[in-house]
Amino acid sequence: MKKSLGYRPKGFTLVELLVVIAIIGILVGLLLPAVQAAREAARRMQCTNNLKQIALATLNFESAYKKFPTGVVGPVEASGNADFRWWNDRDRSPNVGTLVLIMPYMELTQVYNPVGDSRELNPRKWFQNQPSGTPLARFTPWYSTANSAVNIWNPNAQYRIGGFLCPSDNADDSTGGDVIMTATWTDAIGHLSFTTKTTAGKTNYLGVCGQLGGHVRSVNYVKFRGIFGNRTQEGFGSITDGSSNTLMFGETSGVYNNLADFRAKRAKFRSYLWSHNGLPLELHDPWYDQNTTWGHQYKFNSKHTGLENWANADGSVRGISSNTDYLLLFRLGGLADGDVVGVPE
Repeated sequence: MKKSLGYRPKGFTLVELLVVIAIIGILVGLLLPAVQAAREAARRMQCTNNLKQIALATLNFESAYKKFPTGVVGPVEASGNADFRWWNDRDRSPNVGTLVLIMPYMELTQVYNPVGDSRELNPRKWFQNQPSGTPLARFTPWYSTANSAVNIWNPNAQYRIGGFLCPSDNADDSTGGDVIMTATWTDAIGHLSFTTKTTAGKTNYLGVCGQLGGHVRSVNYVKFRGIFGNRTQEGFGSITDGSSNTLMFGETSGVYNNLADFRAKRAKFRSYLWSHNGLPLELHDPWYDQNTTWGHQYKFNSKHTGLENWANADGSVRGISSNTDYLLLFRLGGLADGDVVGVPE
């Protein structure tokens, strides 16, 4: 049988296949960054929503008690006018933080009840110290199971709560946890870290206590005190700078091995805890980064590119550039410093 003029076998040549594969590869290469950017935008939106829910729960708490939840149920201060060192009497306080106290307003009552009710975490009892000869769960240190207290190694304190976690970060990829401001070293404020029992519940969101506002009372720092601190009882009346101009919660991704790893957001070795976190976190100037080995551990930070999400005291949430001047953050963190500044767009 004769072959028709111009006949060619069915199929593709090797050259044609290679050209098609190359074109598909180029298209995938062009689309991949857009897909990744869309995914990150979605994660950042979810993170913003998480902070929004935390802020609204805090406002509902304030509406119920006419006070914001305390930053941490820590040791009772001997003098409200003196600089306070957290190692004083810390063994008679649970160091439970803000996120636990607002759980009933986030439909997390079942998680709250074993941790909160067993410790009698009533706002009216924040300023009470342990009565002599009366051991109660609410005075039991965070690491102890005495008096039926729930500590960080108790299963009730190990829930993974999605609303407390930024989807751009993996809080469980570190080897340890961090309890802020419950232990110290000589003449310095510190935190107690650990590398065991890492199933304790993690969080990416911490309250703002201003420039050393959680524990320092001296005149140089008290100006920029924030909403949260040890056994604080601030209300809307305390926020004279305006609730829309005052930071309430910020985002953090954890503690890194060193300053270089912190800036690159790599080699994280601890995350913060929701259960006995000793909230809140401080605002510091760059001196801490450059002149200490632990300064970066007190910094708000995120895995988002170029910004952190923050919640204001009016419940609004927005991203603020990571390059924002630290003095502006001091002013935004202070609830009554008299320097009324707007949140940068």
